[in-house]
Amino acid sequence: MAVNVLNAQDVIITKDGIVVGCAQSGSLEMSKEELDAVCAASGGWSESSEGRKSWNMSVDSLLREATDADAATNHTFHDAFDLFDTGGIVEVQWQIGSFTYTGQAFMSSLSLSYSSTDAQTWSSSLRGTGPLVKAAVVPVG
Repeated sequence: MAVNVLNAQDVIITKDGIVVGCAQSGSLEMSKEELDAVCAASGGWSESSEGRKSWNMSVDSLLREATDADAATNHTFHDAFDLFDTGGIVEVQWQIGSFTYTGQAFMSSLSLSYSSTDAQTWSSSLRGTGPLVKAAVVPVG
């Protein structure tokens, strides 16, 4: 069995099927609640059981404007602001090599930053609502 190192270009983040343009970094986090399961028979030891699962993701991107044909195929800060302002659920997908992780989410935060010595960037966090589904990428052709 071969083991392949996945580089940044192997990670693709999309929102409603459109690539989040110039994404420089991101994170996908999954967690599970811990439920207290202590009873008299626990002998003074803490016991826990698994609770509900949740997930969220964040993305950091270069600030840029997509014009002409690029506007239809890239999400920018302007699109992110519109989503944050109006609300709503979007489908997000995180592709890692030959697998995708897809789910429904809403934007929970949006920020814009700049540096006098570097390119401007923007960041957003999305909170998953419902399951995060893993699937194999279907080859095209």
